[in-house]
Amino acid sequence: MTNKQIILRPEQDIHEQVFTGNNIVHQAELQQVLDLIDQFIQEANQQTLLESTSNTKSITDKRRVHHTITLSGSRGSGKTSFLKTLIDKIKSQPDKYKIEILDIVDPTLIEEKGHIFLNIVARVKERIDVLVQDKEMSIRQSWEYKQWEECLNSLAAGLPMLDGINGGLDPSDWNDTTFVMRDGLRRVSGANRLEEHFRHYINYSLQLLGQDFLLIAFDDVDTDFSKGWPVLETLRKYLTAPNILTFISGDLDLYSFLVRKKQWKNFGKALLKNEYDKPETIYTAKYPELVEQLESQYMMKLLKPEYRITLSTLASKLATKKIQIYINNNDVNNELGKYYSKQLEDIWGISGSMTQLSYVRFFTSLPLRTQLSLLQLFSIAQNQKQDLRIKLQNLAKGISDVFYNELHYTKVDIWELLNEYGLANIYLLRFLLDNNVLDEASQFFPKLNNPSLDGSVVALGAVLSEKLTLKPYELFDHIIRVSNIVAKATRWPMVGTSPNIHDFVQHSRSLFDYGLKKIASLQSAYIMSFNNEDAVHNGLIPIRSLQSKSKNKRDENDLALDEVFDHTNNAEIVRLLGLLPAFGAQDPLGRNRLFYSFYSLIGAIGDIILNENMLGIQNELIRMAQLREFPLAFNQNNRNDITDDIEDYNDPEYVVADNSIAEFALKIRQWQENWQNYTPYVIPPYLLGRIMVRTVYSFMRIQPQPNQKVADLFHRFLVVFLNAILVEEAMERDATAHMTLTNPTGSDKIFFNNYNEKTVSCPLFEFMLSCPLIQAYLDPALLDQTTNTHPVYSVYNYLNRLNISGAIKQHREQPIKIDAYVRANNQEHIDALMHYFQQIGLSKEQLSSDQVKKAIKTIFTNKMVYNQVVTDVLNAVKNSSKW
Repeated sequence: MTNKQIILRPEQDIHEQVFTGNNIVHQAELQQVLDLIDQFIQEANQQTLLESTSNTKSITDKRRVHHTITLSGSRGSGKTSFLKTLIDKIKSQPDKYKIEILDIVDPTLIEEKGHIFLNIVARVKERIDVLVQDKEMSIRQSWEYKQWEECLNSLAAGLPMLDGINGGLDPSDWNDTTFVMRDGLRRVSGANRLEEHFRHYINYSLQLLGQDFLLIAFDDVDTDFSKGWPVLETLRKYLTAPNILTFISGDLDLYSFLVRKKQWKNFGKALLKNEYDKPETIYTAKYPELVEQLESQYMMKLLKPEYRITLSTLASKLATKKIQIYINNNDVNNELGKYYSKQLEDIWGISGSMTQLSYVRFFTSLPLRTQLSLLQLFSIAQNQKQDLRIKLQNLAKGISDVFYNELHYTKVDIWELLNEYGLANIYLLRFLLDNNVLDEASQFFPKLNNPSLDGSVVALGAVLSEKLTLKPYELFDHIIRVSNIVAKATRWPMVGTSPNIHDFVQHSRSLFDYGLKKIASLQSAYIMSFNNEDAVHNGLIPIRSLQSKSKNKRDENDLALDEVFDHTNNAEIVRLLGLLPAFGAQDPLGRNRLFYSFYSLIGAIGDIILNENMLGIQNELIRMAQLREFPLAFNQNNRNDITDDIEDYNDPEYVVADNSIAEFALKIRQWQENWQNYTPYVIPPYLLGRIMVRTVYSFMRIQPQPNQKVADLFHRFLVVFLNAILVEEAMERDATAHMTLTNPTGSDKIFFNNYNEKTVSCPLFEFMLSCPLIQAYLDPALLDQTTNTHPVYSVYNYLNRLNISGAIKQHREQPIKIDAYVRANNQEHIDALMHYFQQIGLSKEQLSSDQVKKAIKTIFTNKMVYNQVVTDVLNAVKNSSKW
């Protein structure tokens, strides 16, 4: 048995229309509906046969039934096109289906005072009027037509009594005896027999039209509550004849809200105020339960479960393995999953199979209309002649338009973001904080199992990918403003006890357009405000206070920063580079602690390259090298920079007018411009997040050695950062890359091995490795063995004269004390493993038995790991809702 094929045509299918052949998306659902119609016809024929054998044959089948087929699906799932396709299918078989089909009724298009029931009566009458015009004499003289007219008149007598018609009886009318006898009672009688008269009216209409059944389809009923309830009540009261087939489309959840709203309204304000609002009353819990029961019975009676057809998503259809979906034609490369994967790789550089799978699952689970809009965007983006900048900007805008409602729901002002009103990463950070998904959504790809959040992260991921690709500054901005905060999400609460994320963000001014080095320094100052935080594992190195501020005698074996980088012995750029990663943290008593910071260097690089001309780069370089002090969390000084007096070594007038600064600024500008040579390389939205997860994990595993110099430890920070870029980028671009996942926290050997193993170009890694501002702090031997170059200016040897100050916390991973084996049903064990996997940068989808076994041996005390235990643990981790 061959699989069914569905062919999507994004350009044409985006509009409501009749589909045929392989273009019918909901083929299985269409057959389900046709089977139900056949069932209704068969039941009616059996009833007719039964009556023909009795002496009670009547023109009207008096059974009261609800043949309402509910087409359920979210907005954009293709319900209207499905109805049109169904109607076309019925019309194409007139010999099989003797059904008179009215035009689809959209209650939202009916005027405010137009009643649904009247609308149906009028539409049927229009069909008879057309018939009369064609065969006037023969029809008008027929017995059926005269009966039809009589039924219409009887029906008309009761119509004024319908709710909302405003043609009922005014109380004053009952004072007129003549009116009561002649007109009033006639109207009341007509209203009481309205359903009966309507049945006769439909029966004679169908006889005149030569049909057996009437089909009425209601579309978009759930979009307008004021119109939805009259439709449901019309179905319940009047459209109950066996020869009336009704269809109603919409989202069942919205119908549920519609019914609940009406049931609550039926209680009345007075009752609710007197009974429900009393805190001690037993009805506080009773009323919601009663409403739920009423809603359930109403829905069961009117929209019977056995007659509900759900228009499934493309993901559901593909999951059956019996359906294949193609784009435009059934070429093997146009199979939907492969098509999406190719677009993700070509447009965004997303090549990891598991990551692609997350996107494909999300895309195929979207409503059909949304998918077709996305497919159109991808088709346009495939235009290779289009400039990369224009392509990425259009793609980001287009995807943001597709997910506009999701972005609005998750509190993102997409108009401001796309129009660059402020920095993009501020909007991204605010989204993560406002929706409490700082850790879960930080890599900006769909894995949250929430349509609104996943839609938002896909749109924001497109914006992030555009920004990272087109402007190198965004790389450094994202590391400081987003990644450094995300790194604390698994360790600190959002609010409450200190330290916490809210205070961290507020203290560092991360949601404001401050300089990146200032933000990074404030972040580090906040971290060092708490005794339970250690410096090295946060990318910080404590160093001696400045000699110019110290009253102690000079010690040649323990020099201060200003002694190592003085004015007289070095080129001026060396002194500036020596001060660039440094900052001071001041306590409430004015005592200052000095640090060398990885994040301050990253922030300084970002601030410097934000300038795109030589003079701007040169001036910013000088400004960033000014040593400043920042308040700890408990310092009541509200200024972000509390340095009131800048020492001589910070004063710009002391900057020597040699050529070294201009020469170095030129190297930075050349490096900055070199990023354009890597295009059309596009940075996937999650890549930088994964890089920083691995970097932070590596920092936590660095073991400072006794008498270790600042040069060696700062070099180690940069090597694990560069290795993280290399490993994550290489594995993203080449799934078969033989990379060592262990991090080079003790020596450069692992880094060299990974460098020699890379089989593809890694533009982001090559760009970072060639950065003059990073090379200045690396051991020149590393550059000689990789790029075969030497840094323009190096401060490594100078930093070798600088000692690490104070006691460094020795980090030891404490194994968890457990029984003889890890238990898969022990939540503590599973949580520990999940935390470990997240720290080393593995996603849930990437886990294997070998990785689980290795992890158990690493972080638990037991060394004998049984395969069954590994399998159980692997399943427990993958099935956990916490990750």
